[in-house]
Amino acid sequence: MATDDVTAIKIGDGEKRVRIVHLSDTHFHHDQIYLPRLPPGDVLVHSGDFCTTGWSRLFKTPDYDHHIQQINDFFSKVPHKHKLFVGGNHDMAIAGRRQEDIQKILPEVTYLQDSGVNIEGINFYGSPWTAYKWKSYNRAFVRKWGKFEHHWDDIPTGTDVLVTHMPPHGIRDMGRQDFSLFQNRRDTCNVCSQTHEGRCHLGCPKLRHAILNRVKPKLHCFGHLHGSAGLHVIDETTFSNAALSIRVFDYYV
Repeated sequence: MATDDVTAIKIGDGEKRVRIVHLSDTHFHHDQIYLPRLPPGDVLVHSGDFCTTGWSRLFKTPDYDHHIQQINDFFSKVPHKHKLFVGGNHDMAIAGRRQEDIQKILPEVTYLQDSGVNIEGINFYGSPWTAYKWKSYNRAFVRKWGKFEHHWDDIPTGTDVLVTHMPPHGIRDMGRQDFSLFQNRRDTCNVCSQTHEGRCHLGCPKLRHAILNRVKPKLHCFGHLHGSAGLHVIDETTFSNAALSIRVFDYYV
C-alpha cells in the first residue's frame, strides 16, 4: 500500500518552478495504486524496482519481455512531459545490458545508468547500483561491497538532482539484515544516536561521503528500503526515500 506526501517541498531560490514527482519501488502495482494517484508535474522520477522477482525465477524464467512492456506502457500513460527511470535490484528484465541498449527497449522514458540529462535547466544524474545480499534473489545491478562504490566517483559535481536506487548510509536507510558490517542492534547507534534492535543502516557510506562532501545536490531521490520512506535534510541537500510512496518537489531554477 502506497503512502503519499503530495505536499510540494520547495527547493532552490530561482524564479522558474519545475515540479518533480518522485516515486520508487512500485513493484508492478503501477496501474492499480500509483497511476490514479500521480499528481501533475513537469518531471516524473522513478528510482528503481518497477518490477518484482523472487526465488521462483530459479525454476522458471520470468517473462522479461512482458516486464519491459509494462514499464513502457506505464510511462506512456503518465502525463508528465519528462520521465526518468533508474534501475533497481528487482529490475532483472533490463539487467546485464548497456545503457544504450536499455534505452532502445524503453522508448517511453529516459533511462539513466551512470548518465545524466539536463531538463529545464536542472542537471539530473542517475545510477542503479546496490549492495549484494546473499539471501536475496533480486540481483539486478547488484555488486558486492567494494565492487560498486567506484560508480559514485563518476557523479558530476554539477549535479542538481541525483537519482539512485540505493540510499546513502545513515539517511532513510534502516532495514533488517542478519549479518552487516554496519549493524548496531543493542547499543546507541553512532550514526543516528538511537537504538534500533534488529535493524541496521544498510545504505552506502561512500555514497553519503560523495554527496555531502563533493557533489552536494539540491535533491537526492532513492528508494530500496521500504520501511524507511520519508524525507531528510542535511545542509542544502534534501533526501527523498519514496519507496512505496509519492513525493512532490517544486524546484525553483
